[in-house]
Amino acid sequence: MSQDVDAGADAPATPPGWTPAVPPSPTPAPEAAPPEAAAVVAEPAPAPRAGLGGGLVAALAVTGLGIAMLIAGLLWTTVKLHNADGVTDARATALAAARTFSLELSTYDYQHLDRDFGAVIDHSTGTFKTDFTKASKDLEPLITKYQATSAGRVAAAGVQDATTDSATVVLFVDQTVKNSNQSTPRVDRNRIRVTLVHSGNGWLASKVEIL
Repeated sequence: MSQDVDAGADAPATPPGWTPAVPPSPTPAPEAAPPEAAAVVAEPAPAPRAGLGGGLVAALAVTGLGIAMLIAGLLWTTVKLHNADGVTDARATALAAARTFSLELSTYDYQHLDRDFGAVIDHSTGTFKTDFTKASKDLEPLITKYQATSAGRVAAAGVQDATTDSATVVLFVDQTVKNSNQSTPRVDRNRIRVTLVHSGNGWLASKVEIL
């Protein structure tokens, strides 16, 4: 015996208002990058480069300035050292000249006044030379009459100031004077200042002061 089977009799009933869930669509997997793209590594952009010419010129300019300053400094130092050496030499030679001149000025003998006074005139200049020439001529008769002699001695001397062209020297000069009018020699202790100028012939006295 056959039985009719109701196809829908065994199907579960759907509750009212219920909608069956729709399964989500599968998300496609990301595509793999091509091998050649994976091998490329990003590099930083190169820094801008100054032109070779500009950099070289700047470097040479700085180097040239430094060399110029170095040479200028060396020249200045050389000039200063040269000037210092010149003044040192001037002080020494002027001091020696002043000592010699002071001995000539304070030493004379009535028997050869022309020679003694001539030495002073030869080592002097300017107004002092003119004045001494006249004064010595005026004194010659008196010195000869009393047979006067004088012997000078420099007790001490020092340079007051000096350049390569002029110098001032202070000296302590002892002068022993004899003449026929006195039996005992007289000793005069003089402090004098001699101003000298340098010429082609060496140092010449231009001024003599009794201090």
